[in-house]
Amino acid sequence: MLGARELVIPRADCIHHRIPLNEVPARERFPAARLAVRKLAIADKAPFALIWVGSTAHVWLVDPSLCSEIGQDERIICESALVAPPPAPDAVRLVKLKQGYEGQAWRAGELACSRWWKNQPMPDEWARFLRAASLSSAAEVPDPEEAVYAASPWGRAQAPLFWQPAQLERAFWRASSFSVAALVAWSLAAGGLWAVSANIVQERLAALREDAAPLIDARERAEALAQRADALLRLSGDFNDAELQTYARELLPADDRMARWTRDGDQLRFEIVTGSTDPRPYVQAFSGHPAFRDVVVNPVDGGRLRFEIELSSLQQATR
Repeated sequence: MLGARELVIPRADCIHHRIPLNEVPARERFPAARLAVRKLAIADKAPFALIWVGSTAHVWLVDPSLCSEIGQDERIICESALVAPPPAPDAVRLVKLKQGYEGQAWRAGELACSRWWKNQPMPDEWARFLRAASLSSAAEVPDPEEAVYAASPWGRAQAPLFWQPAQLERAFWRASSFSVAALVAWSLAAGGLWAVSANIVQERLAALREDAAPLIDARERAEALAQRADALLRLSGDFNDAELQTYARELLPADDRMARWTRDGDQLRFEIVTGSTDPRPYVQAFSGHPAFRDVVVNPVDGGRLRFEIELSSLQQATR
């Protein structure tokens, strides 16, 4: 049987990511989601669970240490995907799971932000979660709700034709076995005619393998180079300056110009030239981004604003 069995992974062993792909054509969204997951994964070929809500992919990266416990023909589902959504389309709640607690922020009937804690979160932890969800951090920690599990995920499962490598290999060998049996039976009936046909087929297969060998070798070299590049990038920390500048540029108004940029570990400082001297909109915009934990903005001479930001780690930004 080629159909994948389903294995539910506890939320405690997952990290949630929300990947909007509304600008990607529908036929290309699943490959685009897999590329995004590969960039987010901490380890190469780390397992992940995936469901869709419209054009948005909800991904839970699974702890790589669990790889040995996941069968090759099992499709994994995160525990969070089976927790029934709240009645209201916009809601913030704390859910008590089988292991630990999960903070959920729902917007327009879709999970916008999720974070897990081993114990009931403290007020400062809850405030950071609310800021990551672009909500007011002044709200108190709510009473936890008991999780209500549904029989199926609240999103659409990943593409049904996504086969695991072991499944493809098993299908290949089974097909080969049936082919050999058919060849033997036909050879007894057709004699010499089938022998000639079999030789032709073998020659074509050998030619195809020979033609495909350079492509396979080039793919393996490209994957090895990509792994080395990823390892070099990780040496610079959770976020590199190019990523941080991209995030900052997206949060700044189009007319603002960045003047200075310095970074010391998880401390980031930069200045912008702007026509506005009110720092509050900037604080609110940057505090809502998961990469920026503590944000301080002060006006300086020359129509500038100075930003002093404490960075989040990658794991803190994505839990």
